[in-house]
Amino acid sequence: MLLLAACGVAIAPTIVLAALTVFARELDVSAMGATWFLTAFMLACAVATPVTGRLSDQFGHRRLLVTGLALLLAGSVVAAVSPRWARTPES
Repeated sequence: MLLLAACGVAIAPTIVLAALTVFARELDVSAMGATWFLTAFMLACAVATPVTGRLSDQFGHRRLLVTGLALLLAGSVVAAVSPRWARTPES
């Protein structure tokens, strides 16, 4: 379980980094502007790390680990199917 969580933490910034060109194209911003997405993501991770540590001390490490992995999975599923939801029928 801990190995799965470590892989999730390691893969998440890589996914955001790989998607920067897509963000730039879809949101019609420059590549430099799209790098702010990565900066915001890494800042959110830096803030969430000590908060998660404190919450895991209060509620248990296993419970927070499973919750975090479930949220990562749910977010990945939503991201995977969102292009299908965004498509509109062509007239």
